[in-house]
Amino acid sequence: MNDIGYRAGYFDFNLDLVSANREFLTYFESGELHCDHFIDFVDESEKSLLKAAARECDPERYFVFRLKKNDGSIRSNLVNFSPVNLDGKDVLLVRTEDIGELLAEKNACHFDGRRLESALGITSENVFFYDPETDVFELYEYFHDKKLVLFNQKLDDWRKQVVSQNLVPEDQITALELFCEELKGCPEKSDVTLTCAIRTKSPDAPEEITITSKRFECGGKVFSVGRFIEKDLNEKTEKSNELMEELQLDSLTKVFNKKTITEFAQSKIQANKNGHVAIVIVDLDHFKPVNDQYGHLAGDKVLIQAGKILKDIVGDSGFVGRFGGDEFMLVINDVSSSAVLRGYLRTVLSQVQQAFSNTFEDVKITSSIGAAVHPDNGKTFEELFKKADFCLYRAKDKGRNRYVFFRDDLHKAEFLRADAAKTAGIKYDCREMQEIKYMAHFIRDIDAHPGVAIPTVLNHMLEAYNLDCVSIYYGEQMKRIYHLGKEKKNMNEASYVLNEDFRQLLKDNPFLKMDFLTDFSENQYTSFYKAMSERGVQSTLHCILGTPDNIKGLVTFDRYKMPAMFAEYEVHCCNIFASCLNLQKQKIILQILEGF
Repeated sequence: MNDIGYRAGYFDFNLDLVSANREFLTYFESGELHCDHFIDFVDESEKSLLKAAARECDPERYFVFRLKKNDGSIRSNLVNFSPVNLDGKDVLLVRTEDIGELLAEKNACHFDGRRLESALGITSENVFFYDPETDVFELYEYFHDKKLVLFNQKLDDWRKQVVSQNLVPEDQITALELFCEELKGCPEKSDVTLTCAIRTKSPDAPEEITITSKRFECGGKVFSVGRFIEKDLNEKTEKSNELMEELQLDSLTKVFNKKTITEFAQSKIQANKNGHVAIVIVDLDHFKPVNDQYGHLAGDKVLIQAGKILKDIVGDSGFVGRFGGDEFMLVINDVSSSAVLRGYLRTVLSQVQQAFSNTFEDVKITSSIGAAVHPDNGKTFEELFKKADFCLYRAKDKGRNRYVFFRDDLHKAEFLRADAAKTAGIKYDCREMQEIKYMAHFIRDIDAHPGVAIPTVLNHMLEAYNLDCVSIYYGEQMKRIYHLGKEKKNMNEASYVLNEDFRQLLKDNPFLKMDFLTDFSENQYTSFYKAMSERGVQSTLHCILGTPDNIKGLVTFDRYKMPAMFAEYEVHCCNIFASCLNLQKQKIILQILEGF
């Protein structure tokens, strides 16, 4: 989603979240409340009205609703519903604007001298402000911190005045007239070099100056703001800026280079006293195949676009740097809660995925993200970077296209083991490798001691994978013959797997992975969706015994909450378990299960 600048979210027609930009998530989300259902943020008395407005989905109409902000306050918002197509699906684009913020922005639109002086770094230069709506040209200077207005009339009147007072020689008048005509269109950037006495006010004391202007947009209005600068000073400034840009920016992506973003992060962390600063590492998934298959020019375009996406997302809240190759680092200020951090990270994931979803036929560019926060996760940049990097590789090992931010309760022990092994020059077996080794022992033991090996490995998986229940179903009626973990209603049979819609859902695979129940449409997969809803299962892995065309049994690995997605190694290990059962003859399976 590239709807930066206003709050925007994609929702299905039940107003359940599909995707949203950073502004939307950080406005509504708090530690307890997430944006999964837009209706939850509407004042109780207006919910039926909002549903009716959503059904109307007129892109030309704006409604006013009282919405709950993340701090619990109720704020009046302009809300617009527009039907759009996202990745082949018809969804609603919901845009909101806080009316109080709009009024504050309107009031802040006035460019007073102090604000402009601060913005442009002005000392003793002449400054001008041009409003194309009124054609008013205001020229002023600063003297002892006071703003002195030198001229405040129509632009053409100012031009005529300086010419009539002989402040501009005849051979320079045409250049001045051309500059004034160009200024009326408020170009992105404009400049002219003149020999004149506009600054000295004396025709006998001309000087060579550069008049430079820049376009500004604020509150829906367009302005030009500019300066009168001595030519020599202007040339020195431009050369200095070019040198600084070369030292600071990555030449390809125009984000900060590794040296600059590292130094900025270090200084920011050292100066941070009361707030929270996030160090975020973003790595583009499947980038190497782009270079290999489509060439480095295509790869460069991906990097340039990724850099722009990240800069748009971070905005004024921090800085973006390219750390090397396809890896970027973000330094984000004032991360007040984990909900705010999630808002940034989710926005990066969704916008990177959407930006490149149709770019390459056989390569899907996504992102993996690791993050750590000062001071909660560490006191120094080095410690925070190590933890963010550790989380990045956790995200990659879990299957990519996801984020992991450091949490002591989940990651501290493993991080310390990995860091100690690295310091000692020992190759550390990550969690994924440990689980694969565990399954190798299970394969070895199942032939000799199946009655011990099967319950042992299932108990391990239940605890290690944060599962709530493991069930095994078998026979023509798909009756449950074994379960482990928390009991739920309606779990005694799984006859829905015998329906045609479930076979279509398998798509010739021996397993079905559903990270969240919201991934599937109730209308598209009626029996499966209904069965999961009745059981209270939010995410599950279904591994069949037999083949998709001839299902003999089923092993389910269920979660009742909405945790992280199934990691890639968890999917592999669960399939290894099911494959081992599948290799056993039906009689042996029944004997094993009856003996539990």
